Amino acid sequence: MATLISELPLALPPILDNIDWFVGRWECRTTAGERFPEPLTGPYKEVLDVQISEVPMFDRPPVNVTTTAITLDGQDIHTEVGFMTSKPFKEDTGFVEFNKPAHGDDQVAIETVGNNG
Repeated sequence: MATLISELPLALPPILDNIDWFVGRWECRTTAGERFPEPLTGPYKEVLDVQISEVPMFDRPPVNVTTTAITLDGQDIHTEVGFMTSKPFKEDTGFVEFNKPAHGDDQVAIETVGNNG
């Protein structure tokens, strides 16, 4: 079961409102070592931190993503870092859009790198 520990240190840019529920610290503990993309040597605790970053001068604002999985005996550690951003369906692109449907899905992208093989 995951636990959310959340307090926002910076204001979330309005364009990221659709992922505001995901910002914070999530923690879980397992009873086995199975984990994607590489298994760990035994049961582990995993912490997912999704934190607001400074708003860039250009482009879409991201949130920073860090995942750390460490076995309960401390022998195996996997770390991933990256960022996540969002494109709301109703975003004003500044271009005229013809035949655009009235409703659609928001898009979310995540990019990470890790030490897990």
